[in-house]
Amino acid sequence: MKLIGMLDSPFVRRVAISMRLLGLPFEHAAISVFRGFDQFQQINP
Repeated sequence: MKLIGMLDSPFVRRVAISMRLLGLPFEHAAISVFRGFDQFQQINP
């Protein structure tokens, strides 16, 4: 699974912590909605 977002977001942090506690493997892609809008829009139209 790929977690997309910045870890300074409380929502992204909650998901990352939950996934680690549950032992679910994931890859983190630090893409900012504000700074990398074009890159984010390609992933989530």
